[in-house]
Amino acid sequence: MKKSVLFVAIVCLSISLFAQQARLVDSPIEQVEDISLWDQLIAEKLKSLYPDKEMFINCSSNTFELVLQMQGIQLVDARTQAEYNEDHIPGALLIDIRADDFDTKVAKLLQPDKPVAIYCRGGVRSRKASEQLLLKGFQVYNLDKGFSQWKLDGKPVAK
Repeated sequence: MKKSVLFVAIVCLSISLFAQQARLVDSPIEQVEDISLWDQLIAEKLKSLYPDKEMFINCSSNTFELVLQMQGIQLVDARTQAEYNEDHIPGALLIDIRADDFDTKVAKLLQPDKPVAIYCRGGVRSRKASEQLLLKGFQVYNLDKGFSQWKLDGKPVAK
């Protein structure tokens, strides 16, 4: 568990440092129009730092909003049915990470050749789900700090 927490902290720090370096050359992520190019740069940097690790990409609300515009993106809400019914990101499929049928729903509802954008309330459950989706071969984008931050940032919500 401690190794996992340390690994996640190192990845977040690496992404932050890489993002700051990108800003030095006047290309902050909010200005990058081709999100796949940005993702490729991050992925290459992370792969060079951790060549033996499979990773998902943690995204701020602004970046996640750009990811949702990608063609073929599959949006997944990893929260409970009750949380989803309260409010959610428009167009999200509910696949509760804590439910016994998570793997079954993933196999039934998601296409492995298309990227997945995933979120939960605070980012913990969606990180766990991201790891499971990676093992199944998905390219995964996780909403860092979750739906709570999404709403605080004034992003669109469906009820």
